Formats: sequence, structure tokens, C-alpha cells
Amino acid sequence: VLVGMNLSAESMAKNNATFTSMEKAIKLDVFEWEDYALSYVMASINTEVDESVAYKADEYAQRLSAAKSNTIHYNLTAYYLTTGNIADAMNNALKHMSYCTSSSDDWNSMFDLLMSVQGIYGFYPEYTNGVSELISMMNRWDEKNIGSIQLNDNAKEFVLRFQ
Repeated sequence: VLVGMNLSAESMAKNNATFTSMEKAIKLDVFEWEDYALSYVMASINTEVDESVAYKADEYAQRLSAAKSNTIHYNLTAYYLTTGNIADAMNNALKHMSYCTSSSDDWNSMFDLLMSVQGIYGFYPEYTNGVSELISMMNRWDEKNIGSIQLNDNAKEFVLRFQ
């Protein structure tokens, strides 16, 4: 039964990718609901949506924030930065990097994302404290593991502004 529900949800999401079909897929598929919920959340910031879709996207984002994942939290960071929820953005950034601490690529991507909104949020304590906490996390990992995080030039510049 569960596999059949999984296949039905997959078909709905692929053949008719609307907010309504994604909602149905989320409810049907106990195995892949996070994928459909994340698609719903990210689609909500890429198109004009009504208030009910925005509200539902935020509900799904909150549920997804509890996930143990090395990919979901990066996307939720972008979602929350786009919607202006700095505290949840920074919490998800920290979660993402706790799963990907050793990855230079992930550090560069995260710092690129945070740089892209610095002009908007650069004076908010939630943003500056969150960036500082991320830098501390990276530095602690580097010290403990003999410095193997390689930042690109833009990320290095960004980090230097916060130290």
C-alpha cells in the first residue's frame, strides 16, 4: 500500500506540478514527503502566490527545519532569507553547516548565499551574529582538523569583514 501511495505521489508531482498536486503528494508519500514539501516551499518564493500558499509553505518549512539532512537546510536558509525571517535562516544555515562542516564547497556556497543578502540584512544582529557563529564553527573545525577548508576569494573577503 505504501509503495503504491509513493508511486501515486510521484506521478502527481511530476505530471501536474501545482501547489495542489504537491500538497496531495506530501500527504500521500510517507517516504518522500520532504522532497515534495521542499519543492512546494521553494516554488512559493519563485512565483507570485496567494496568502494561503505562502502560509502553507511556511508551515512546511517549519516541519522541514526538524529534518536531519545535509541538503534541506541550505534551501531553507535561502527560503527564510527571501521571506525575511533572519532568525530561522541563520538557524538553518547553522544546521546545514553542522552536517557539512568538512566541505569547502558547502562553506563557499553558504557564504555566497549570505553575501547576496548582506546589503539587506547586514545591520540586523540576527544576521551578523549568525554569520559570526558560522565563521567560529568553521574555524573550530579547521583548528581541530589541521585547516583543510579552502574558501574562494569572495568568501575569504566576506569572512574577513566579520573578524
